[in-house]
Amino acid sequence: MSTLLVAALLLATPAGERHPILHFSARELPALRARCEADAIRWPRILESADSLTKPGAVSPGGIGAGRDDTPVVVRGHFFGRVLTEQLETLGFAYQITGEGRYGDLGARILIEAARRLPPDAPPVGPGSYAGARGDILRALTTGYDWLFGAMSESERAVVAHALAAYIRSILDEAERPNTWWVPYHNFTGVAVGAAGRAALAVEARFPQEAPRWIAQVERLTRRWLEKGFDEKGAYCEGVLYAAYGLENATLFADALQRSGKGSLFDSPRWKQIPRFLAHSLLPGEPVYDALNDSGYSGIHRATLLRLAGEGDRLARWLWESTGGSAVASPYNLIWANDTPPMSPAEAALPWAEHFPGRGLVIFRTGWGREDLMLSLESGPFYRVTHNQADKCQVTCYGAGGRWLIDSGYGNTREPDGAAQTVAHNLVLIDGKGQAFSGTGTGTNGRILLFEARQTHGYVLGDATQAYQRNASGHPGVALEQAHRHALFVRPGDGVPAYALLADVLRVDGKPHTFDWLLHTAASNEIDAGARAVRLRATPGASGAAYVETPLASKGQGSLLFEVQLPRDGRYRVWARVRASLPEPAKSDSFFVRWDDGKPFAWHAPTSTEWAWGAVTELGAKTPVGFPLSAGRHRLTILTREPGAALDRIAITDAPDWAPGADAVEFEAEAAGAVVAPMRVVREAPGKSAECLIRWLLPEELQISKGTYRDHPRIQARASATDPLFVLLLLPGMKEEAQPETAVRQDAMQLQVTLKWPARIDTITLALDGSRTALFGRQTRQQLGLEARRRRLAQAHNRFGIEGGMGYCDGISR
Repeated sequence: MSTLLVAALLLATPAGERHPILHFSARELPALRARCEADAIRWPRILESADSLTKPGAVSPGGIGAGRDDTPVVVRGHFFGRVLTEQLETLGFAYQITGEGRYGDLGARILIEAARRLPPDAPPVGPGSYAGARGDILRALTTGYDWLFGAMSESERAVVAHALAAYIRSILDEAERPNTWWVPYHNFTGVAVGAAGRAALAVEARFPQEAPRWIAQVERLTRRWLEKGFDEKGAYCEGVLYAAYGLENATLFADALQRSGKGSLFDSPRWKQIPRFLAHSLLPGEPVYDALNDSGYSGIHRATLLRLAGEGDRLARWLWESTGGSAVASPYNLIWANDTPPMSPAEAALPWAEHFPGRGLVIFRTGWGREDLMLSLESGPFYRVTHNQADKCQVTCYGAGGRWLIDSGYGNTREPDGAAQTVAHNLVLIDGKGQAFSGTGTGTNGRILLFEARQTHGYVLGDATQAYQRNASGHPGVALEQAHRHALFVRPGDGVPAYALLADVLRVDGKPHTFDWLLHTAASNEIDAGARAVRLRATPGASGAAYVETPLASKGQGSLLFEVQLPRDGRYRVWARVRASLPEPAKSDSFFVRWDDGKPFAWHAPTSTEWAWGAVTELGAKTPVGFPLSAGRHRLTILTREPGAALDRIAITDAPDWAPGADAVEFEAEAAGAVVAPMRVVREAPGKSAECLIRWLLPEELQISKGTYRDHPRIQARASATDPLFVLLLLPGMKEEAQPETAVRQDAMQLQVTLKWPARIDTITLALDGSRTALFGRQTRQQLGLEARRRRLAQAHNRFGIEGGMGYCDGISR
C-alpha cells in the first residue's frame, strides 16, 4: 500500500465538513443556478466545454503527468496545472450547477489521479520545480476538492486532502526560507502563496492544528507582496501581465478568506490602487493595456476586476467590461456577479498625468478615447529576480488613431536580439550596443530624476546611465558617462493638438561613435521616410475593406483554398496579415496550413488584437518554415484551428528575409477560390486613416532607414558623432500642411526649441544638465499682436511724453 494512501486512510472524516465553501455554499446554489440559467452566453459555453470533456477519448485521467518529458522540470508543473484547472473548474462547476453525475464522476477521476500522480517535490513535477508551477497545480486540486467533494468517496477525499497539505507545506516552507528568490516581489508569491492559502481554507476541518497557522502565513506573505511588489499608486514592478497572473490566485484566496470571516485582504491600500494603475495603462480607445516589460497588448480577462467591483470599485467594473473580461466563459464571472455600476476614468476624475514612483513609470494622456493621446516613459529600479528588460527610458506613444511608438512585448530571455534587450525598444544603440543584458531573473536599473505636471504640459527626466553601464548582476554594458532622456508632453489648446518632444543627452568619452535611435511602430502602419522625418500612417481595418474569420461561437472546421502559381522551384514561406479576437486572444490566434495534399501544419500566429503580419513558423521558432515546392500550380489551404482567428491577406515568397511590402505572390483572403463554413467573409466600411509625423531636429547629420524587428517595422536614425544630442518631435494626428516651423538653439547648458504654429508660438527650454524641470511658454498670435501693439504704444508714449507733454500719454494709458 502506498505511503500516500496509508496517510490518507488515517485521516478520519471531520464531523460536519461541508463543501462547497470557498466561493459559494450549498445554501447559495439555488440563486447561482438561476443566474446561470438566465445567462445566454457564458453558461452555455461552460456547459459545452464540459460536454466536450465527457466525450470518449477527450480526457485520459490515467495519462496525467505523462508526455512532458522534454519540458524542463522547473516549469513542467505549469502545463499540468493549467490543463487541470480548465478541466476541473469546468467539470466541477457543471456538476454543481446541474447535479449531473457524469460531470462529477469524470472530474473526480481526474482529480484523484492528479493527486496521486503529481506530488509537489517528486517526478514528474519535482524536485526543484518553480513555486508558480506548484501554485498552478494546487489551484486546480483545491477547486476540485471543493466542487467535486460530493462525487468522491471518503477515502478519495482523504487522498486529495493529503495532496493539498503536501503542496501547502512545500510552498510555505520554501516561502519562509531567508533567501527564497521569489519572495517578496515576484508574481509567484501571489500564484503559489495565494493557492496555498485557498487550499488551507479548503482543508481546515481536516488539519485543525496546522491550517490556522498556514492561513495566517499566507495572509502575511500576501500583504507583504502587495506592499513590496506594488507601489503606492498600484503599479506592479513586473508589468500588467504578471500583475494579472499573480493577482488571480491571490484574489481567489482573498475571496475565500473574507467568506470564512477570518479577515479581508481587499482592505489593502495597494490593492485599492491597482485599477487606477490599469486605467492609466489602457491604450486610448482600445481594450488592451500597454505592453511594457514582459507583457503583451491584451486586456485582463480573469475575473479579478469583477471581484474588486464586488467591493464597490466602479472603475474596476468599467475596466472589466471594457477589456473583454465580461465575455469570458469563466465560472467566476457567474459566481462573482454583482450590481456595481461602471465608472469610466474620466468620470472617476483620474489625473491626466501620473508618476508611479516604485515602478519608475510616468504616463501622460489627454483622455481615454480613440482620438486622445497617451505618452509613457519608464525608467525604474530592478527588483531582485523579477521580470525585467533592458528598456530604461523606453517611450511609448498611442492614440490619435494609431499605435505610433510601440513596445515589442514579452521577451524573458537573454538572447542578444531578444525582446528583453535594448534592440527591441525605442532607445539608442551606441556602436551597436545597448543597455546591459536583461531577462530571466536579471535586469537593469533606471531612475526618474524629475517629474512635473502643469496645466499646459507635463515633463519627465529619465536616467538610464547605470542601465547602459552594467546590469544589476554587475555584467558590463557600454562605458558611458551619461544617458538622460527628457520628455515633454504638451496638452492640446488654441487649435494645436497634443504633441511631444524627446531629447536624449548622451555623453560617452568625448570621441566619435555611431549612434542609432531605434523607433518601433505597429505592424499595420505604412511608413514614409525622408531625410530628417518619418511619416507613419495607420489605416484601420482590413486591406481591401474585407477579411475572413471563423466566428467565436462557431463549431466545426472551415477552410480557405488558394490556387497558387509559383515561378520557380524553392523553399517557400507563407506570411499572413492576421488578428486575434477578444476576449481571449491567446485562444483565437492559430490556423492549420496545408500545401496540396500534405499534412496540415499547426501555425500559432501573432497574438495581436490589431492587424499584424506574421510568418508561418514552428511553435516558439523565430524563422519561417520553408516549404519545399516546385515551380507551377499548387493549392494552399488555410483551415480553422481556433475560432476567432481572422485572416486579411496572404503573401508567399521564397525570400528568407522577406518583409511586408516587398515582392511576393499575394492574395486578399476574401479572394480565396473557396470559402468553407464556418469561415466567412466579413466586409467593413473603409476606416479613416490617421497619421503621425516624427521629426528629428538634432543632430543635423542623420541617416534614416527602414527595417523590421520580428513582426513589426523598426526605423533607425543613425548619426556618427561625438556625444550627440538627439531631439525629435512626435506630432500625432498632424497633417503635412499643419506642422509647425521650428527653430533650435543650443549651448552647453540648455536647449531651446521654438515651434511656430498657425495660431500660437511655443517655446521649450530644457536644462541639459538636468538641474531643473523644463520651461514651457506659449503665446497665441492674438497675444503676440497685443504685445507688439503695447510695445509700439510704449515707444510712442516715451517719445511724445518727453517731447510734447503728458496729455497724450494719459490718453494712451487709458
